[in-house]
Amino acid sequence: GKCPQAIVAGSSKCGTAALRTFLDLHPFVQFSTLVPEPKGLRYPMNQSIADTYLSVMPYSLANQITMEKTPVYFVHDSVARIIRAHFPDMKIIIVVRDPVKRTISDYVEQIEYSRKHQLPQPWTMDQFESVVFTRGGTVRGCVNIVRNSRYDDHIDRWLRTFPHEQLHIVDGEMLVSNPALTLRAIEDFLEVPRFFRPEHFYYDTARGLVCMTIPSPRCLSRNKGREHPVVTDEQREILYDYYRPHMRAFFKKIGVDFNWTQYPA
Repeated sequence: GKCPQAIVAGSSKCGTAALRTFLDLHPFVQFSTLVPEPKGLRYPMNQSIADTYLSVMPYSLANQITMEKTPVYFVHDSVARIIRAHFPDMKIIIVVRDPVKRTISDYVEQIEYSRKHQLPQPWTMDQFESVVFTRGGTVRGCVNIVRNSRYDDHIDRWLRTFPHEQLHIVDGEMLVSNPALTLRAIEDFLEVPRFFRPEHFYYDTARGLVCMTIPSPRCLSRNKGREHPVVTDEQREILYDYYRPHMRAFFKKIGVDFNWTQYPA
């Protein structure tokens, strides 16, 4: 395969799968297909790791850009350094969304992942309160699903390691509400011809899904029927109070405010 020129490096449960589904339709973009999430850049590179990593990359034409998607890269301590050392010109795309929604979605994902792979359950659906909150009702900041939603903590290593022009931050909420506009900015960042148009997308209000008209009408698959934990309004408010300063710090660092309604100025 060909060395990737761009990576969707995060963040988990923020819309990276939707982004990949969309970009797969672009004639000038080729994603790794043998392994949907290669994860090959989490550890220092040697020849064996490099060979294995490149073996899952697609063969692409000279005018196509090769990409991979591994959302765990964003929160991994050493990945930014490893990518910069071996692929200094790499373009990095990071998708973020409302951190409270991401945290709840990740809570469900951990249960589903362990079920799917027949692993011990990390927790059950009705344990959300005890996992995320202390007995005193404050947020447990050390829990991974909470920590991974503090984007301001993780973005620092990427901003330190890469020139800003090699980083593109995507609003995961906007990716759903206005995919064509979001994808146009990504096309410009990747320096590929513009392909996506508003008429390629529509929203199925009955099912609450983003759908595409190309190559034939279909909707983004959602894990229908997934249970969700009961989260009270009061618990959500505590979570938003917890994340609000982190979101302000994140927006300040990236120089863009996504204007999510839960974060008034």
